[in-house]
Amino acid sequence: MSAKRKSTDSTQQSLNFKRLRTTTTTKSTQKHHSRPKPIASKQKRTGAQSSLSADQEDDNPKTLHLRIAESTGDIFSAPPSTLLIHACNCEGSWGAGIAKAFKDNYPSAFSTYKAHCATHTPATLIGTSLLIPPNPEKNEHIFIGCVFTSRSKGRKKDSVEAILEATRNAVRELILEEVPKWNLKVKEDEERGEEVGEFWMCKINSGLFGVPWERTREVVEAIQIPKIPKIPGLAERDAGGEDKGIRVISCVSRD
Repeated sequence: MSAKRKSTDSTQQSLNFKRLRTTTTTKSTQKHHSRPKPIASKQKRTGAQSSLSADQEDDNPKTLHLRIAESTGDIFSAPPSTLLIHACNCEGSWGAGIAKAFKDNYPSAFSTYKAHCATHTPATLIGTSLLIPPNPEKNEHIFIGCVFTSRSKGRKKDSVEAILEATRNAVRELILEEVPKWNLKVKEDEERGEEVGEFWMCKINSGLFGVPWERTREVVEAIQIPKIPKIPGLAERDAGGEDKGIRVISCVSRD
């Protein structure tokens, strides 16, 4: 009787062990084949991914791009309140090319630009902008927008790629930050002066900096403007008066 009971107990233990082993294997298999939880939303975007979102994601319905409209004429014949966009070095020099024409036509703006360069280093200026309002003492009505696209000039000028990178950053800052900031201040206090109206530029970078105009134009027209919310001072209205939320830059040159 004792031997029979021992045999029964041994058989029962064997069955319990097999059941335990089968249960453990099943849980292990289920765990192995279960779908992992998504973690992409918690991952940080790399710098390269972030830079692509700035200018190359064209499928966003809430963004539009800058547009350049070329024409032949004299850039210094712009109407009042126009912003003239001008590519500059970071050394405080407008000594040759169209830069000298800017200096001759707007000496007070040159003084402001030179003083700005004297209080900053090229490393801090490159890729930034300077909005110079009209000088009421000189009865001026033209804004000058300096975009710092090269640290130096002549043989020491930056490479084409570096100039294009600085152009993108500087023009974006000027149009999306500095102009709206100025126009908002004028709306709050009209005694500050007048708002920025049209945007004009010459074929920036194509002279002494030696950058093909087509490449600069491509960079500028890749800059995105948020359509929602609207940016004060950047609205272009169609014939029906509807705000299209985009800004056109007139490129005026003699050729």
